[in-house]
Amino acid sequence: MYFREKRCVQKSIAKHLNTELNSAFTDINVVLTWKDALQASRPVVCVNLESTESSLREIGTTQLNNSHLITIDIYAKSRGQAMDLADFIKDKVRDCFDYYLFSHSPLPGNYDALEETKSGKVRTVKFLRDEPIDFGDTSDERDRFRHTIAIQVKVTPNAC
Repeated sequence: MYFREKRCVQKSIAKHLNTELNSAFTDINVVLTWKDALQASRPVVCVNLESTESSLREIGTTQLNNSHLITIDIYAKSRGQAMDLADFIKDKVRDCFDYYLFSHSPLPGNYDALEETKSGKVRTVKFLRDEPIDFGDTSDERDRFRHTIAIQVKVTPNAC
């Protein structure tokens, strides 16, 4: 059974960033939840689908045109590393990249192995935020060099 669009968008972005980051850096952890971000060693990139906005595609249809707000939180070892990773990530998500349908294996009990099928492109529509997060001197060590990026994306057919 395939996952629905929201999960597939989040996982497609994480897969894309993991591939790109591993080709340019070493030991960058890409995760999907803040819980995992807190448990992984830094630097960590956390991809989170924050919300989905939907509208009807055209008058007289029931098909939805979805737009997803994605936040990408960077937990770095230094302010410079956070800025470098933010610039790199923005550069890698500005162009279209592959959208995958993810599904569990049809074998009962085999929920760890995911199957993936290319099914279009993820297109960044808008960059909404690119800024450091400063919790002040009392912040937890993990949040000391935190940076956040927010983008709005849409799933499109194979061409962008």
